[in-house]
Amino acid sequence: MPLTACPSCGSRYGVRRQDVGRTIRCTRCETRFPAEVAPDPRRFLRGSHPVGLVVGVLCLAAAAALVGWVVWAVVQAGDLNRAVHGVEGGETVRRCLQVAAGCLVAGAILVARWWLTRDPDPF
Repeated sequence: MPLTACPSCGSRYGVRRQDVGRTIRCTRCETRFPAEVAPDPRRFLRGSHPVGLVVGVLCLAAAAALVGWVVWAVVQAGDLNRAVHGVEGGETVRRCLQVAAGCLVAGAILVARWWLTRDPDPF
C-alpha cells in the first residue's frame, strides 16, 4: 500500500491505489489534501522487477561464454590436466572456471527470484 503524508502535520497514511489523486482528510489535524504518492526508491530491489531478470540472464550468458572459452582452451591444449595445471594459461583457466561458477550461481538466483515473485496473471 503506497504511503502519503499530510503537508500540515506530517502524519503518514497508507492510501489505496484507487484513492491516489483524490482528496483525503488527515485524521490528526483535519486538513484536506490530495493523496499524492512518491515513487518508492527501493522499487528496483523488488524481486519481481524486470531488472533482476535482465541481470540474471546476463550473468548466465557470461557464465556460458566463460565455460565456452575454457572448453576451447582445453581443446587447444589437448588435455584437461594440461590446460588447468599447465604452465601457460593454467591460472587463467582456473580463474575463468571460478568466475563462471559465480556467474552461474548469481544468475540462477536472480532469475529464480524473479520467477517466484512475478505476477502470474498480469492482466
